[in-house]
Amino acid sequence: MPREDFWGSKRENMKARNKKRIAILAAGMAVIVILLILGMRHSVNTSIYSERKELLGRLVETSALVIDDNIASGQTIADTVSDNAQLYMQAYPDLNSYIEATSRLSVYSHYMFFFVDSEGKYYSSDGTYGKITDISYYANGSEDKLSYISSLPHLDPEKVYLIYRNRLNEPIQIATDQGETELVYSGILYDIDSLNDTVSQEFAGENNTFIYNDSNGVMMYKSFGIKLLIEGYNVYPKFSQCEVIYGETPEELEQACRNQETVVVALNIDGEEYYFCSAPIAPKDWSVAFVVQAKYLNNVSGNAFGRIILYITLIFVLLGVAVVYLAVATYEKRKMQKSNEEITKLNSELESATRAKSDFLSNMSHDIRTPINGIIGMTTIAKGVPGNPEKTKECLGKIEGASAHLLSLINDVLDMTRIERGKTEIAYEPIDIRNIFENCSGIIRGQISDRELELKTSFSCEHPRVFGDELHLRQILINILGNAVKFTKDGGTISFSCYEKEFSGEKVVLSFEVEDSGIGMKPEFLDRLFEPFLQDEGGARSEYKGTGLGMAITKQLADLMEGEIEVQSELGKGSRFTVTLPFTVNTEEEEEELLSTEAADLTGVKLLLVEDNELNMEIACELLEASGALITQAENGLEAVKLFKDNEEGTFDVIIMDIMMPVMNGLEATKEIRALDREDAKSIPILAMTANAFESDIKTTREAGMNAHLSKPIDIDEVIRTIAHHARKEHSEK
Repeated sequence: MPREDFWGSKRENMKARNKKRIAILAAGMAVIVILLILGMRHSVNTSIYSERKELLGRLVETSALVIDDNIASGQTIADTVSDNAQLYMQAYPDLNSYIEATSRLSVYSHYMFFFVDSEGKYYSSDGTYGKITDISYYANGSEDKLSYISSLPHLDPEKVYLIYRNRLNEPIQIATDQGETELVYSGILYDIDSLNDTVSQEFAGENNTFIYNDSNGVMMYKSFGIKLLIEGYNVYPKFSQCEVIYGETPEELEQACRNQETVVVALNIDGEEYYFCSAPIAPKDWSVAFVVQAKYLNNVSGNAFGRIILYITLIFVLLGVAVVYLAVATYEKRKMQKSNEEITKLNSELESATRAKSDFLSNMSHDIRTPINGIIGMTTIAKGVPGNPEKTKECLGKIEGASAHLLSLINDVLDMTRIERGKTEIAYEPIDIRNIFENCSGIIRGQISDRELELKTSFSCEHPRVFGDELHLRQILINILGNAVKFTKDGGTISFSCYEKEFSGEKVVLSFEVEDSGIGMKPEFLDRLFEPFLQDEGGARSEYKGTGLGMAITKQLADLMEGEIEVQSELGKGSRFTVTLPFTVNTEEEEEELLSTEAADLTGVKLLLVEDNELNMEIACELLEASGALITQAENGLEAVKLFKDNEEGTFDVIIMDIMMPVMNGLEATKEIRALDREDAKSIPILAMTANAFESDIKTTREAGMNAHLSKPIDIDEVIRTIAHHARKEHSEK
């Protein structure tokens, strides 16, 4: 290649690269400039709003003063007419000449004079007679002088007037074309449109809406320059429909208008910016307001637009500084926004917590105090009769009943709280509907064993093995069945049935029906049955104890399971609840373990009981040893791990583990035991016995390697059955 061609090609390549660099640099600078302008947009818009607010505030206040003066002038003319009525009567004895002479008191053509007689007829200066439709507004008023916005029947209904009505010092007898009449009131009408023409020129002429409203927001007059905020009869409801760009919130705006304050606010309606300006009218509790589109106010913000040019100039001069500023400002803005969001969220949570606390205290105080009072009272009685075993046994039975009721109240409150906070999760696990049905039936039969109630059951389900949430399904059914027992008197009947409503391949819809012959419900109570804390105030609250949360919990659980609840009830005849729930059919082979409902025996079963609370340890030991168990005690998880490691295999049949303990908690201890290098560490049953009773707690204990979850306060029969079941299973597998 010739030397000239080589360098020529080199220069062309350098030019191409330089052009590319310049293009990239220019594009980058353009992007930076655009970003900087956008970053300053808020500041500029705020400046524009501040200038417009100041000027529009002065204009609307000036307009209010003009209106004040016109109202005062009109009232002066009205006073002059009423004060000189008797004098004019002497000079002009007939009505027409009398009105004509009176009307000459004003040089303004937009005033109309009228008189009203004792029968409600009016006579106007335009020669028209008519009838006041509501003479009581005139006659029954305690004020001698009234001013209001209305019209007269013969005038254009599309127009309204400012009316001044004075009661004459003395009625005037005067001749009319139809005979004599007695004039009682005098008045003048002022054409508001003429006043609008005077004051609205400062607000973009015809490009505005001109409104009179009282302190309650009722629009007494409105012009039709534009259509914003004029439909309907009240200004205030329209505020909440608008997006506030600058100024007060809709709530603050309404309150300021009610307080007769001057306000200017920028609103966004359908993508267009408008300004709402309002000022009080001094003699009345009225306000005058203007609504004008922002595009007609460009001349109001000349200084702000001048600053825009200055900003753009500074951008190009101080581009490097601006880039840094933009980066810092953006970071600070995001940081501030995040902080504000956190504060808002915190405030919301605090308000929610405060409301929840207030609701809890107001609705639960009576129901919680009642069983506590019973427990304290029966304890005092039992201590006072140490030599009377029968009375002591009676007191202990009542203490047990009150304790169970108190536990039910607490469980309801905790369940409702978790549901409302979205903490309740619906499980998806293999369940057998027949077992759940029979278990619920057995529980209810136990509840009615000492009462004269009949329980009828019917089960008709071809696909009982499904995937679902056994815990919450059982809770729904027990809540409804428990209410049936509670509200059905002795001699009554309760029917409990389950049947298959729909089946389509993998899906099955089951209906659970509970019908009773109990006291029933009033229609008005039935409509609000599923509201939290709701109880019938007709006496049922004192006769049938409860929190008023059972049905609310039942409904929300059914909703979470994508089901429905239907209720039919008639006062004095009974109720029928139908729960319809969808399930996925379980086609897997059945591998089921059932806990025996018969009384279990723990004779010879060797337990390692891990509990840090001395009282809980004493209670558990007494109850379990009474059933024949052999117990070794540990005060915390670390001590339990050491005892298990230091003893040979077969020393313990079952470990009962508390969760929340010092030194090492139950979850950590379980994981330590399961990780030991010995055969029984993997298989020994470890049962959680803890006050952590939610489904999330149960899931956590299972994940830690525990075999079952027993909740405090303990049901000793359930505890013994569970221990016996796992002990038998452990021995059968060895």
